[in-house]
Amino acid sequence: MNKKIILVIIGIFGLSIFLTSCGVDNDNPMVSEESYMLAPSSIRDNESILQWMDLILSVVKDESFSPPVVSRVFAYAGVAFYEGIAANHFEMRSLEGQLNGLDRLPKINRRGTYDDVAIASTVEKVVMLNFFAKATQNTKDQIISLWQNQMDMRRAKGASSSVIALSIGYGERLGNALSAWTNTDGYLIYNNCPYTPPTGVGFWEPTPPNYTPALQPCWYKLRPFVLDSADEFDPGPPLPYSEDPKSQMYKEVIEVYETVNNLTPEQEAIAIFWEDSAGLTSTPPGHSISILKQIIEKNNLALIPSSRAFAKLSIGLADAFISAWHAKYKYNFIRPVTYINNMIDPDWKPYVRTPPFPEYTSGHSVQSGAFDSIMTAMFGNMKFTDNTNQPARSFDSFHEAAYEAGFSRLYGGIHYRTCAILGLEQGEKIGHRVMRKLKMM
Repeated sequence: MNKKIILVIIGIFGLSIFLTSCGVDNDNPMVSEESYMLAPSSIRDNESILQWMDLILSVVKDESFSPPVVSRVFAYAGVAFYEGIAANHFEMRSLEGQLNGLDRLPKINRRGTYDDVAIASTVEKVVMLNFFAKATQNTKDQIISLWQNQMDMRRAKGASSSVIALSIGYGERLGNALSAWTNTDGYLIYNNCPYTPPTGVGFWEPTPPNYTPALQPCWYKLRPFVLDSADEFDPGPPLPYSEDPKSQMYKEVIEVYETVNNLTPEQEAIAIFWEDSAGLTSTPPGHSISILKQIIEKNNLALIPSSRAFAKLSIGLADAFISAWHAKYKYNFIRPVTYINNMIDPDWKPYVRTPPFPEYTSGHSVQSGAFDSIMTAMFGNMKFTDNTNQPARSFDSFHEAAYEAGFSRLYGGIHYRTCAILGLEQGEKIGHRVMRKLKMM
């Protein structure tokens, strides 16, 4: 064999070993691109992404969006901002070809001079206005106002009018392409659909006090972001329904009943802190994004790793809700309040209001498990204080916070122990899939 060919083969083999040792394309969730996540910015360049996160946290609350819808909003917001930054940083990898259905995004003209924040903010504006097309005018005005303020800020920091104009033009093309992608995920068909819940012993039925019909029963039919299908991490069936006092089902019902009847002040505080009701808060996925926002602010995380973290976490949360909703409407399992009112105490009430969808698995637990695995992979076992709700609570790790969030639903009287445990495990698997699959450098 020609010596030059041999040397080339050896060189390629050596390079592949080197890249593997550096963690490139490693299936380990702790990929190398996260190793510098906490490197602070020498200049405070994360202001733009923090402002968008803050605005979206506010408007999803004002619009009273449900948790699944909030997760979708943040996923597309995270992807939009990331793609805008990545377009002008050639060391960053686009999510084109990595997310289901995302193909052939418009490319930047490398001979031009662009402003990355102007691009990202314009993409965000276009995608969010598309998403909030039927929202209140106040929401639309806030989106446009933030975009305009950020354009003014870029000019004040030295970007020329021609650079801003070029950046806006490209950002609009990229935003329109991403909006077209969002519009094909099934939301327009499956956000609300006709549904008749199954009847019989052990099945979910509308719960007091309002007996609201099932919420978004077809949500699991939306296109996931990285999962191959909604049932990829199906947790298996819930506990066998039983009214036998010796059964595991009955024991877990009694645990919920007695826990709520004898809540400690700490358990009450936990249940309220993680309640995250729609209309009053930004819901559970918004709570997770709020924690990320606080981590970025406290550590002055630079713009590029901030955009990576926002995209990864929001994608994981969105797939968590698709996965959880698949289990909910596949198994249609009875809520504690229904079982307890029918079999034990007709006057019993949970500590927090039962949401209008089946019990198993807990959406809060699944999204918390995804939050745990993604945040831990990116930032390690970090101690932090969460100021999302008041009074603030402090944690030794993301894992601790996730498990407290999951079990808050037991303290609230709306989920059984097994549901919380299996939901957290389901979410952990989704988070690991996100971290293994997405390559951003």
